[in-house]
Amino acid sequence: MQALATAWNNGDAAAWSAHLVEEVSHTVWNGHHITRRDAVTAGHAHLFNTVYKGTRQVFNVRWVRFLRPDVAAVQWGSLYFSHRKRRSSKNDETEVSL
Repeated sequence: MQALATAWNNGDAAAWSAHLVEEVSHTVWNGHHITRRDAVTAGHAHLFNTVYKGTRQVFNVRWVRFLRPDVAAVQWGSLYFSHRKRRSSKNDETEVSL
């Protein structure tokens, strides 16, 4: 999770996705579901260059469930900060790496 926070805080979409397997299943805070690492990378590159440009995130892991030794599902909440104001995400993100 620290690697994700660092990647977000640096606006680095490639680093954000680096730990994901190619066939990742990623559900974001608004329920949008993304499959495949390249799509997650492209989506974050767009966000880091537009609406979330210059923001910083702090993550709060709610739970981790290992489905197998090499497969985990993680649910987390986040708090993000922009140069304009502090915003709190009331939604959860769920990431499943397969």
